[in-house]
Parts: sequence; structure tokens; C-alpha cells
Amino acid sequence: MRQNISSWLAKLTQYTLLSIGILYILKFLFVVYSRIGYPFELEWMEGGVLAEVRRILSGEKLYVRPSIDYIPFLYTPFYFYVSALVSSIAGIGFKSLRLVSLVSSLGCFYIIFLMVFKETGSKYSGILAVSLFAASYPLTGTWFDIGRVDSLFMFLLLTTIYFVRFGTSNKMYFIAGILMSLSFLTKQTALLISLPVMLYCILWNWRRSIIFIGTAFVLCFGSSIFLNYIYEGWYNYYVFGIADAPLFNKMFFHFWKNDLFLPMPIALIMCIIYLFTQLFKANKNNFIFYLLIGIGMVGAACLSRINPGGGQNVLMPAYAVISILFGLSFHTLIEHVSILPEGKRYLFKTVICIICILQFGSGYLRYGLRTYIPNQKDLEAGMKLVEKIKHVKGEVFIPDFGYLSVLAGKNSYAHGGAIRDILMLTKGENRDNLFNQINTAIEEKRFDAIIVSSNNGAEDRGPGLRNVRKYYIKQETAFEGEDVFWPIIGLAIRPEFIYIPQK
Repeated sequence: MRQNISSWLAKLTQYTLLSIGILYILKFLFVVYSRIGYPFELEWMEGGVLAEVRRILSGEKLYVRPSIDYIPFLYTPFYFYVSALVSSIAGIGFKSLRLVSLVSSLGCFYIIFLMVFKETGSKYSGILAVSLFAASYPLTGTWFDIGRVDSLFMFLLLTTIYFVRFGTSNKMYFIAGILMSLSFLTKQTALLISLPVMLYCILWNWRRSIIFIGTAFVLCFGSSIFLNYIYEGWYNYYVFGIADAPLFNKMFFHFWKNDLFLPMPIALIMCIIYLFTQLFKANKNNFIFYLLIGIGMVGAACLSRINPGGGQNVLMPAYAVISILFGLSFHTLIEHVSILPEGKRYLFKTVICIICILQFGSGYLRYGLRTYIPNQKDLEAGMKLVEKIKHVKGEVFIPDFGYLSVLAGKNSYAHGGAIRDILMLTKGENRDNLFNQINTAIEEKRFDAIIVSSNNGAEDRGPGLRNVRKYYIKQETAFEGEDVFWPIIGLAIRPEFIYIPQK
């Protein structure tokens, strides 16, 4: 009788754990469904990304000399071209950009599941791993499905790692090299993570490592030369020439404490347990592979996080590898207790499941569904602002939200984030020319309205608009309410103060 109760409890906790995990996947899908068609930004740089996609579709060059009219972001171009392809079919707008990220996120889910399933033969453990990654959605600022490069970068990176881990032929290592180069062509962070992946290849199969490393090197180096040539030197200027220098600062401790340990203490302990069990096996392949992958992905997340401006999106590689190791650890622990006598076996399975339930029940992972979904007031406020912009007779300069000008049938100009990159991170002729262009446009009253942003409620004229009050006067605010049209994700910034030329 006692054993029957123990068996029933073990099954109950296993089903409960799986149900809670799947709930996080369903919550993610519900949030995506509720906001993928939202016609305004979910995050303040989505509009700049959309401008680059529009530029590709119009046949203009992506990387050019910085000017008041246009400046690209500091990313490699693959995501923009993929999004342009999707936009050419599905239409130009945020929905197409987000669709690329959504499909990429689902691809990440599948690769995480596949890696755990291949290692363990357990679909249950694979689903748990995917569930933990889905549960990290709010920890990344819900970045999985927005119009930014990160999800495509993650999908290509995880697929590369999968091919390296389970590749059984030269062809698979060749494909891994292609995927790694595409990951780099989506986001430069791939270079950091590629180093431990390459080291694993050298240590475990040096002959095939030549194929993987050679392919990745030739494609990354060759594409950089080619792109720099066709963009007349501006590709290297943006992709390699401008960067915030990582600093050892308080974000280093914030990363380990607030980003990793507090949200995922149990998962981290389980990761360590898994690596420890693999260390004492005769075949050290598992230990070496997952240790190096863990160092690469967590290390890259840490370096990106301590970089000035490093947001929650940079945590995605760390959460991905933690999720994989969590699934592997769960299976390993269940296997270890399976050799115990029946009564103890059920007891320990129940305890393991309860511990994992506590991880999923962490307050850092729980979130309200509506927290990350724009509401009707946001939509109406955005529509009213577009109408205001339409009624301005001439040109309107909205540095941080130029896409609103396009929606109003007017021209857009360089994004405020890209302007800040040039004015704050560079020196020399290009910076000076940009600064002079902006100042001249303001002095000559080129624009019939300038809409200045509010950053966390305070006016933010940025490094390029500090003298706007000399030539323009504040006419009105963009919105009637204080609680509408703020981005759901990232920096709390919105268009706020409408300036018109002084007479």
C-alpha cells in the first residue's frame, strides 16, 4: 500500500512538473500572438531596424557615411536581409521582422529539445529543457519575438553547436562552419562563442576541426572583405570600428547575482551536478563539450552584459545553455535513483520533481500575461500621434522614432540610437560632420517640427539636439496621458515634446 502511494506521488509530481513547464511555453505563445501585429514599436530600436529593411528593399546601400538622413546600427547584415526577404512576401512592417524572430525562437526551442533528447533518449527531459528556456522569456526582457537580431543569431548558433556535437561526417562539420559564419553575420557575439566550440573540435576530432574551423574562417573573413569592398569601407567602420569597451564594473556582480543565481539557483546547481557526474566518467567527451560550451555562452553573456548598454537580450546564450544542462541533469538524476530499491526510488523521484517545480515557481520566472502586451490605449495614442505628424505641413524630425514619420507619409531620418553611437563613441571627421549637419539643420530650421523624446519621464534631447531650444519653441506634448505608448521592452523612452521653429 505504501509503495502504491509512493508510486502515485512520483507520477503526480512528474505530471505536475511537466504541466508547469508546458504552461510557460503556452504563455510565451500567447504573448507573441497578442502582440506580433502591433503596428508600433515594442522596443525603441525596432523602428531603426525597420528603416534598414526598407533601405534594402529600395535598393539603397546598408552601410554608408553617417549623416542626418541615415545611419545603420552596429550589426552585421544577415538578419536585415532575411527580414527584407520576408517583408517582400508578407509586407513591410514590424510583423514581418517579428515573424523572423518568432520562427527563430521556435527553432531554438526545437534545437534545445533535440540536443537533450539525443543525449538522453528522453522526450520528457527535452521538454523540460525547452520549458526552462521559455520560462527565461521575461528574464531576457521578452526579447525572443521582437524585430531585433538576437533570436536569429541564437538559432544559428545553437544549430551550429548541435552539428558540432552530433556531427558524424565531414559534411556535417562543413555545414556547422557555414552556420557559424551565418551566426557571426547576424551578430558579432558569435565570434566569442565560436572559440570554445573550435577548441572542443580540436581536442576531440582535430581532422574534422580543420573542416569546421576552415569553413567558418574562410566565410567570415571572406564575407568581411567582400562586404567591406561593396560598401566602400563603411562595413568595417560600423561592424568592427565602433564599440563600447567592456569595463569591469558593478554589472559584473549584477550578472552573476541578479541575472543568473537569483532567478535560476536550482537550475545552476543542477548544471554543476551534471558536469560533476560527467567528470568522473571514463569518457570525458560530455564533460569537455558542455564545460566549453557553458564557458563560451555564459562568458559571452557576461562580457556583453558588462559592456555599457548591454541589455537583457544579451543573456539569451546563458539561459540557453543552462536550460540544456538542466534537462541533462534532470535525466541523469532520475537515472541514478532508478537503481535504488522501489520505495526509495519513488521517494527520490518525487523529491527531484518537487525541487524542479520550485525552480519553475520562482518569482523571477512568474509573470503576468498582460505585462508585455500593449493595450488599446497604447494603440489609440500611437494612431493620434501619427495623425498629428500628418498635419504638420513640412518635414518632421523624430530622431528616436523616425518610423512614425513614415507612417504619416513623410521622410524619416537617422535613428537616435545610431546618432548617439557616432557622436559618443567615435572621434574625427565623420563625427564632426554629423554633428555639424544636425546643428545646421536646426539653425536653418529645416524641419517644421522636431519631436524630442522623454526618457523615464525626463526630457532627453540627446547629444545632437542640445541646442534645439535656441531655434525652436516647445509647442505641446505628444500625448495626453502619462501612462501610454511606452515601449513594452527595454529603455523607457517615448516621443514626448513637440517643438516648432521660432518666428
